[in-house]
Amino acid sequence: SGGTLYALVGEKEPIAKSNKGKRYRGAGWPWWRIANYRFGFGRTVVAYNLKSREIQWHHRVKEPLDSRALCMSNGRLFIYSHAKFLACLDTQTGKPLWKTSDLAVLKAIGEHDPAQHWMKGFASTTYAKCSADAIYFAGPTRKNIAAVSAKDGKLLWKRDGGNSQLVLRQDGVYALGEGSPRTKVKSSFKLAALTGEVLANFPSRDRCTRATGCVDSIFTRGGRGGSTAMFDVTSAQPKRSVIGPMR
Repeated sequence: SGGTLYALVGEKEPIAKSNKGKRYRGAGWPWWRIANYRFGFGRTVVAYNLKSREIQWHHRVKEPLDSRALCMSNGRLFIYSHAKFLACLDTQTGKPLWKTSDLAVLKAIGEHDPAQHWMKGFASTTYAKCSADAIYFAGPTRKNIAAVSAKDGKLLWKRDGGNSQLVLRQDGVYALGEGSPRTKVKSSFKLAALTGEVLANFPSRDRCTRATGCVDSIFTRGGRGGSTAMFDVTSAQPKRSVIGPMR
């Protein structure tokens, strides 16, 4: 951002063992539980100037920081140590702007779900996204959707349905819930960004798929043969259609 590279630096990670399938279909899908997920953790955040090739600042903590919950917006970088604290750093100086260990916040973020399931998704998926106003927690490893103020670290709201793929837009937070088009379950919600109020309810994404988007649509896997589901978000109620030949 602005010519500066921000990084979370950690220790050497364990090497993962390869698990080979015995059948062709499904051989590449690692749907086994990871008892102790240890990938992508660190204790030092650094800001590196790409032009001068110098370290602008570094911030080190005692507790391990989870890279899956690392995000940045509007001059603020957010770091999270599981069940310990959530904090905000100034991207220009590295100085802490706030730090919270409020139980309401930590309980809303919740304990880790192992995930690694074809209805949920991968344990490696990021579970924090942020805007200028809030940090949102959701994903395969979460049991709640939670929103925390980016300004002071106070809990804004939480709701059930943590295994949601979030897309943040100016008109609201789109939470693509788990399910299958075959069941016609409406587990997806358009939520007011700062209150969590339900503005619309629409069909689920297809199982473990992640959500992406563009200026007027949100995409997930869906439809016959695993095609692409397209949610038109140009109106108050998202409308679902299918892009047939593409997954």
